[in-house]
Amino acid sequence: MNKKKNFLRLVRNFELNEPEKTSRDVNYDSSFQVDMFVGGNDNTILVIYFADINREMFSDTIKNIHPIYILDMRLNPRFDIVGYSRKLAFSEFEKLGSRYMDHVDLIEGNERSKGRLIEAAERVIKETKQGPVAIIFGKKEQDEVYEERLLHNLPIDKNQWVLSEVP
Repeated sequence: MNKKKNFLRLVRNFELNEPEKTSRDVNYDSSFQVDMFVGGNDNTILVIYFADINREMFSDTIKNIHPIYILDMRLNPRFDIVGYSRKLAFSEFEKLGSRYMDHVDLIEGNERSKGRLIEAAERVIKETKQGPVAIIFGKKEQDEVYEERLLHNLPIDKNQWVLSEVP
């Protein structure tokens, strides 16, 4: 009686005219690294592009820097990425003692424009003598001009603050 041996065998299936793929042809998911020293500096302004990161990166970044303020510059501040929610985000903010502010908190009245949000964020950061402060934008391609405007106009000594960006 012949027993059949159990084993795995690697089988490559190539088309006759298709060249073999090399390691440089493989596409990997994007990976991001946050500055490991950001969390130790009380004068950090961290810009986060929420649409360009995942839940783990957002959560880890917020936990790492322990921001005093989290300023949300998005006109539609949502936290609906896979495995995350507004409830989870606010629970994390509360545990860290961070004050979250979106357009409702930052702008008086009904005008919800990026320009008004930038002005309000400038005012909050000016009044904040020490950070860290996290600023949430949407997508980098869409909001980078607003980030540059905000950081350029901040009434702070750029030599005393560390500016970082995720991703």
